[in-house]
Amino acid sequence: MRNTIGMKVVKESDGHLLAMVSGLIIHPDTGKVEALRLKALDPRFRNAILLTGDILHFKTKVYVKDENDIAELEDIIRIMDIETRGTYFIGNTVKNEAGETIGGVVDVDFDPKSYYIKQIHSEKSFLFFRYNPRMFSYESILQVEPDFILVKDIQEVKESVKKPSILDKNQPVLDV
Repeated sequence: MRNTIGMKVVKESDGHLLAMVSGLIIHPDTGKVEALRLKALDPRFRNAILLTGDILHFKTKVYVKDENDIAELEDIIRIMDIETRGTYFIGNTVKNEAGETIGGVVDVDFDPKSYYIKQIHSEKSFLFFRYNPRMFSYESILQVEPDFILVKDIQEVKESVKKPSILDKNQPVLDV
């Protein structure tokens, strides 16, 4: 998604710039990107969106038929319902099944043809520092709530079944 934010939305026929992508609206139950948030050049649009079904091509730019494909968020009931639920991906906290915070979602990868999320990227942060980057496939997401995303943490499972090594410093040393 980092590459998606700031992408130009242009008219396919002549390449005329209509808007810039400013965010994604993702359905929390299906993981599908339903619409793109836009910063429209037309001042009449306050909460401009572009439904993914209206996208002709998604490459280095987003191509649409014309300016009539851009809509106001409030005019599209289906998208408005997603927004009023308050369930967001970017910026939301990621927790494991034990309730421990893994980090916050900083990015999502999605298929540009089907618009379904493939994976989310999370990191912990402190002041201006980011650390402990993790990726979770969409299949590992168990639940999306307004204040957190619950994931099945495969790394945690692997660590719990790890056998102790003879070089492990926490193991008792036997005197012979």
